[in-house]
Amino acid sequence: MNFLQIIALRAASKPDARAFVFLDDGESEGGSLTYAELQRRTLEVGGMLQEAGARGERVLLLFPPGLDYLVAFLGCLQAGAVAVPAYPPDPARLARTLPRLEALTADAQVRFVLAPSFIRDMAQGLFEQSGALARASWLAIEDAAHGHAGAWKAPDTTPDTVAFLQYTSGSTGSPRGVVLTHGNLLHNSQAIQRCFQHDADSVGVIWLPPYHDMGLIGGILQPLFVGFPVVLMSPMDFLARPLRWLQAVSRYRATTSGGPNFAYELCVRKATPEQVAALDLRSWRLAFNGAEPIHPATLERFRDTFAPAGFRPEAMYPCYGLAEGTLIASGKAAALPLLRAFRKDALADNEAVPVAATEPGALQLVGCGVRLPDQELLIVDPTRRLPLPEGKVGEVWLRGPSVAQGYWNRPEETAESFQARRADAPTEGPYLRTGDLGFLREGELFVSGRLKDLIIVRGRNHHPHDLERTAVASHPALRPGCSAAFGVQTHGAERLVLVQEVDTRKAFDATECARGLREAVVREHGVQLDEVVFIEPGSLPKTSSGKVQRRATRAAWLEGQLQVVAHDTSGAHDGAPSAVPELPPLDALRALTSDVRDARIADWLLARASAALRVAPGSVDREAPLVQLGLDSLASVELRADIESALGLSIPLPELLGSITLTELTRRCQGALDSGPGLALRPTPVPRDGALPLSFPQEELWLASRLDPSGGGYNISSALSLRGTLKTAWLEAALLEICRRHEALRTCFPEVDGRPVQRILAAGPLEIPVEDLRALAPEAREARLQEVALSEARAPFALQHGPLLRARLLWLEDARHVLLFTVHHIVADGWSMRLIIQELTALYSAFQAGVTPTLPALPYQYADFAVWQRQRLTGAHLESLLDWWRAEVAGLPTGLKLPTDREPGGPPDARGGTLSTRLSPELAARLREGCARQGVTPFMWMLAVFQTLLARTTGQEDVPVGVADLGRAAPGSERVIGNFVNMLVLRTPLGGDPPFSEVLRHVKERSLGAAAHAELPYEQLGRGRPPLFRAAFGTQNQPRERVSLPGLEVEPLLFDSGVSRLDLTLWASETPEGLRCHWTYATRLFDASSVERLHRRFVRLLEDSLARPDTRLAALALDSDDDATPQLQGALGRLGTRRRRGAGPDGGTPPPGTSGNPTS
Repeated sequence: MNFLQIIALRAASKPDARAFVFLDDGESEGGSLTYAELQRRTLEVGGMLQEAGARGERVLLLFPPGLDYLVAFLGCLQAGAVAVPAYPPDPARLARTLPRLEALTADAQVRFVLAPSFIRDMAQGLFEQSGALARASWLAIEDAAHGHAGAWKAPDTTPDTVAFLQYTSGSTGSPRGVVLTHGNLLHNSQAIQRCFQHDADSVGVIWLPPYHDMGLIGGILQPLFVGFPVVLMSPMDFLARPLRWLQAVSRYRATTSGGPNFAYELCVRKATPEQVAALDLRSWRLAFNGAEPIHPATLERFRDTFAPAGFRPEAMYPCYGLAEGTLIASGKAAALPLLRAFRKDALADNEAVPVAATEPGALQLVGCGVRLPDQELLIVDPTRRLPLPEGKVGEVWLRGPSVAQGYWNRPEETAESFQARRADAPTEGPYLRTGDLGFLREGELFVSGRLKDLIIVRGRNHHPHDLERTAVASHPALRPGCSAAFGVQTHGAERLVLVQEVDTRKAFDATECARGLREAVVREHGVQLDEVVFIEPGSLPKTSSGKVQRRATRAAWLEGQLQVVAHDTSGAHDGAPSAVPELPPLDALRALTSDVRDARIADWLLARASAALRVAPGSVDREAPLVQLGLDSLASVELRADIESALGLSIPLPELLGSITLTELTRRCQGALDSGPGLALRPTPVPRDGALPLSFPQEELWLASRLDPSGGGYNISSALSLRGTLKTAWLEAALLEICRRHEALRTCFPEVDGRPVQRILAAGPLEIPVEDLRALAPEAREARLQEVALSEARAPFALQHGPLLRARLLWLEDARHVLLFTVHHIVADGWSMRLIIQELTALYSAFQAGVTPTLPALPYQYADFAVWQRQRLTGAHLESLLDWWRAEVAGLPTGLKLPTDREPGGPPDARGGTLSTRLSPELAARLREGCARQGVTPFMWMLAVFQTLLARTTGQEDVPVGVADLGRAAPGSERVIGNFVNMLVLRTPLGGDPPFSEVLRHVKERSLGAAAHAELPYEQLGRGRPPLFRAAFGTQNQPRERVSLPGLEVEPLLFDSGVSRLDLTLWASETPEGLRCHWTYATRLFDASSVERLHRRFVRLLEDSLARPDTRLAALALDSDDDATPQLQGALGRLGTRRRRGAGPDGGTPPPGTSGNPTS
């Protein structure tokens, strides 16, 4: 038996039973899989991998938590491939997360990467500098189709076949992959079933990361092995609101669930009496607790806190395990967890001497159960390698079928850890050396410490040498190779201490040095140091060969015997969380006077931040970045969730982990109450029994469409070439289902009392007209294709009646069609087109496979968003946004200039032209390098170049540019079709001929400010004003959605629709072939040759700004004077006379104290 056979068995015996459910936000069901669907999808993935040649190869899995991840993992097993699960890198913190992924990929010698299409499509730009990731073949799970399942061949799987490589969490420098076979998985799955007494009536709830042993083997494979359903959620959703875990246990009547000790502690800290009263935990028979030290106080607090909800003490199940042993190695044997007290000083001497828990110097430990029935668990003297009797402390050794095969491609480390032999019986074994210290008492295992230096904080491994390496690089006075990081247990929690030698001959401020050191460790490793101790040079305990003795350092710290120069305890805490004052409900808070209300919020936030930082409130520096004070990744998630829950304000994690101070955060939170009374945190469904208002973007487009003489200037169109056997009925059914799911696509806009309203039409039949062009000559076919595509793109819609989408098929050859799809911008945007393609692919594939399509339920509809948006943008919140933007556009010139060929004359129209071209991949790489050096994004750099171009070609120093914001900040909006886009105005001061690097700084400041106030609809700012901009710029940073329909080769086609909504627009996007620039322009103003010249100048400015970012604008290369128009020559002359100071030979400004030397 293996897991391939288990999947087939489950699909045959109960095909329609739900196997897995995933909660999208930790609360609402986002999708589920029956056993039949699981078998079908895993066979499709397995067949696709086999077709790609992945049998026996390592396949890196890069997925967020969800159903696709478990399908991908099991699909690897179906293919006979070796799965390599990994955390996807965090785009907001690539400097920390990407190096580990690169090291893991290189160590595993990955040949293939399997990921969702949006990660695959971003891979070219994101990973091209990573050799191992760039060399791998990338596959998207969406490309797995029914035909792949038909071509699948059962692999020759034996118990010795490698199933996957389990990379343990923690180290970035040298990740180690534990080699686990199918035999390991089956044996440990059987062991878990015996220990936990699972059966087909069990129900699981799992929030654990699916990339590691407890979440993957315990949370996914164990339910599949036994045949019971499991409800899954993302660990980030749990961390944001820990009670979501227990609410799911209560809602689904779960019988089995668990996690590391810190998870139980989080629930105790976060639960209110009202929340506990709403829970029903009587069904919870087994609450496993493992993966890190188990604290008796946590067990007691959890028991007492949730007893009113029906939690039973006997449900708590302490256990012990590790990735090298697949997962479980021992489990509880008694009805209740076994708590025993021992003399702390005797344990230090490797003796377990029982005492009363009340005796001074007593240390209470939790028993981790007994060994597995068919495995051997020994306590061994690690130095003499001899077994020890009960009551003696030694290293835990394991032997049995669950022990892994070793570390991937690391023979020396494998021999050291997996091939240990007893000195008294060298022929027995081999044994796994766990590195954990413990002892046996009446057969029960007690884990008392760690022989190895690994530090576990909140369930995550940290290697001391990683922390030490980061710390020593933070200040020149810290001596390399002279530091020791270690963990200490206090008050039921792990404290992290760093001892570091300092070079007393160098300038050294202990407070500033400790602050920078803490910030570096948090940024690199997401964990905060509780105490930093600086000691005399040469005083750190080392061996005769110079190796740091961390255990001796730890002992010296505990005994106060270090030669301390200075120590910093700003990160220390006493283990007992300080009380955080409660805020009244939002309505009551708003009713307070502003002074009282602001003071209450400030006090609450200071207490909440100090609790997250684990410091006393009085020691929090309000003007220092929170990350500098020790805010780590887990604490930031908790802090964000608390702020959102209390005040309805969602602070992005990158901001909390960036440079935000407590003062800035307090100001943001105080301003959140201006949002209006009773504001919901997210859109929720509203009744459909009355008139529904338009959203602000819709209202603006409704008016613009009324003024559009062509009637088709606000259409979004796409064209797909389809080669192969097309089933028109499936295509129609898929589009009909998309329209049924998304009300926006069947909405029209009649007028009621002179104002437009949304009216949602019933889902009706959808027929796609087919025009047969096969009888035409090839040239005539292509001409007709161009004609129809242009006509479809330009043809107006009737907004008041609908429908506002249409599709048309052109039949060019027996096995070639072109699908034309057009929708009005008032009901969709670019992101919506991506969603349509995603759902079209999923639905068509399901129809082809003959299965019922299942798409995740939508959190709400677009009309619900429109109501929510109008409720939100009222009162003081609206006025605050308006005040910021009014200041931003104050003094904007009324006569905005562009380098046109003709002055505007007559009424505007939407007639336009386009220019598309690609720049080299080398230039894209230089752009990324330049952005990294300047601390800006590619968008910011190219916007600065675009504004410089307009300034250089018009002589206008104030060049406002329009930028499209996605407008999808509302939670859940990323899954809803509709028009969310909002235009922002970005101004950059260009007067005085500043250096380009200064322009970059201004662009960054203005961009971040605009993003923080992007909620204000453009029409609210532009009402009653002349146009605030005539040119727009944007980067296409959304992932390009690949269309994959079974039996068809799909290729997007580009047509010039002949429409330009603005006078001049530049879209820049990164593609595998290089930077793509797409210009649209009003033909009444520009000739094609002029736009081509603008493009050449843009490229020249981009190249020169990357080469010489400190050069002043007028000195940046644009083109030769021969290519310049008289208008441009005059503009250059005007800019050249507006210097603030004298210029050097290249147009630069001499720095102070020089004699006109150039600065660039």
